[in-house]
Amino acid sequence: MAITLSVAHLDDVLVLAPQGQLLEVADGEPLLFEVENHEATTQMVVDCSKIQHLNSTGINALLKVFTQVRNGGGELVLCALPSSIEKLLVITKLTSIFNIYPNVEEAVSYFKSRKS
Repeated sequence: MAITLSVAHLDDVLVLAPQGQLLEVADGEPLLFEVENHEATTQMVVDCSKIQHLNSTGINALLKVFTQVRNGGGELVLCALPSSIEKLLVITKLTSIFNIYPNVEEAVSYFKSRKS
């Protein structure tokens, strides 16, 4: 199943919501495409609530997106991780790299609090 991606702006934050499985290199391409198309946006959230499966290739795709955003001077956070994906990020120690929030609202609030 190919990944589909919803894109929304909440305040100055770009919210990317992939749906499906992040299992192949090509599955991460829609995320990278949106990051490239929103270069001026420095605050991004990936809503993971509808990611059904994630493997090492999918983790690599998330890391590529994270790196691309960081290299552009921005910040990317994850939110609404299904428990299986959260466990995978804990096991791989990627929770020390990604900021993770329980939902989109708290992730967006994180960026708002940084402006204060």
